[in-house]
Amino acid sequence: DVNFSIAAYPNPTKDKVTIHISGEVSHSYTVKLINTVGVELQATNYSVNDGAPVVDLTSLPKGIYMVQVDDNRGKSIRRIVKE
Repeated sequence: DVNFSIAAYPNPTKDKVTIHISGEVSHSYTVKLINTVGVELQATNYSVNDGAPVVDLTSLPKGIYMVQVDDNRGKSIRRIVKE
């Protein structure tokens, strides 16, 4: 069972979004950026000690993307709009 949820801000964005994780995430987790056809564009591993993850969309075209946070118990996904 997933014991956490995520929020991404600012959303919409022009460059970077910060991921806020609420609840209980495992000690290590992965933050993925996925496009609308399901292609994984970025994947970065984090530890709970690393602070809030930041996803950089600067080099990507305007559009809709998904940010997915995975740990060993499940995943949470949020939609992001790049302006």
